[in-house]
Amino acid sequence: MKKTATVPLLIFALLMVFGSCGKKEEDTPTLPRNYVKFAVHGTRFNGNYQMEKKEYAGDVTISAVHFPEGSGDLVALGILDFSQRIGFSLVAPASEKLTEIIQDNPFDFDLGLMFEEGELEAKTVSLNMTSLNVDRESVVVKRLKGNFEGVAVYIFTEDGIKKEEAHTVKGEFEFNAL
Repeated sequence: MKKTATVPLLIFALLMVFGSCGKKEEDTPTLPRNYVKFAVHGTRFNGNYQMEKKEYAGDVTISAVHFPEGSGDLVALGILDFSQRIGFSLVAPASEKLTEIIQDNPFDFDLGLMFEEGELEAKTVSLNMTSLNVDRESVVVKRLKGNFEGVAVYIFTEDGIKKEEAHTVKGEFEFNAL
């Protein structure tokens, strides 16, 4: 009995040893830096948060899209972390500049922070796009980097009345095409 249990364990151990010996560090491609980190301070949400895409599979999903001239030349970035149950979304002008994102603006600019318990949306947030590389003729975003700071609100209804709770937000993000 002991011999039959030992044989599968020995085969498994040999496979692990030989499988790991053949792998070189360069066999595993490294991902470019893709992350968002932000701090939130307010009545409902408080804390420091970070989402980073460290592997091709995993709990973090990230995407960026360019909407060319016909849509106002915008970029959109979305990051979801399913393990933390948080998310980040951004829609902004496709240009390296400082932009003020104001609630209910006519240009569809937006910044949102999603939590399991609710969502914050930009009330008045300064967005500084420090690096941008898009294919101006398509939807491809190659690089997107920036930071933001301002006030975001949690909107809810209580006793039939729409209410807002203000939160200060500050953070940075970076997207590099895979």
